[in-house]
Amino acid sequence: AYIDFNLSKHIYMQFGHDRMFLGNGYRSLIFSDYSPPGEYLKANVKVWKLNYLFQLNRLTAENKSTGNAPYPIKYVAFHHLSFNVGKKLNVGLFESVMFGDSTGRFELNYLNPVIFYRAIEQQNGSADNAILGLDFKCNAVKSLSFYGQLVIDEFLLDNVKSGDGWWANKF
Repeated sequence: AYIDFNLSKHIYMQFGHDRMFLGNGYRSLIFSDYSPPGEYLKANVKVWKLNYLFQLNRLTAENKSTGNAPYPIKYVAFHHLSFNVGKKLNVGLFESVMFGDSTGRFELNYLNPVIFYRAIEQQNGSADNAILGLDFKCNAVKSLSFYGQLVIDEFLLDNVKSGDGWWANKF
């Protein structure tokens, strides 16, 4: 269930409880709908060929290994900026941060809809998980499209250059 409304010709908002999907294709590396439903607040701004999405999600799940006691509540704050290059190509850039602890604390800093989260995260000295990435979709013909996604999590260039296979670099 959700409630949605248009704030203006260019701004759309939605609040609800559902599964979320962001990206292209059947499953997405960005935000897949394979997870359980959760509460969310979403704002979408469309101007010219730009589309900007800001979304907050509350994540909860049952922990089957501990007799159905739930995992700690976590939150995800998400930005996605996409640009339509002509009629057939769309290119996007996104960032997200997952935050919260065993008390389910909510960081008010992440309510800012236009800042790069990595700057907030480093300033606070937090252990929150920031993820960056990009995606594209090309509609080649009417029923054929090509798409791709690149997701970077805990990427440290110095460790990649060293070639020692550092365990934390994920992309």
